[in-house]
Amino acid sequence: PEGAVELLPQAGHSSTGMSDESVQTVFAQVEKDEAAHPEHGELIEVFALPLREVPRFLKQNPLPLGTRLQLVLEIFARNAK
Repeated sequence: PEGAVELLPQAGHSSTGMSDESVQTVFAQVEKDEAAHPEHGELIEVFALPLREVPRFLKQNPLPLGTRLQLVLEIFARNAK
């Protein structure tokens, strides 16, 4: 219902693994160029997700997500309905 407060699927932190950071969120349309090359010890998984699958992903994803990512995905999920 309009005006209702909804919790994000996961509890979050203002920063996931970093401190003293400055963040600016941007939206960009990108194309995959090559496979990801995470450094040793990084928990990074790169994948493409069709817009129509974002709501299901938010409800079923077991991997930790940063709060900012959850908010951006929630915007996409609400527009996918």
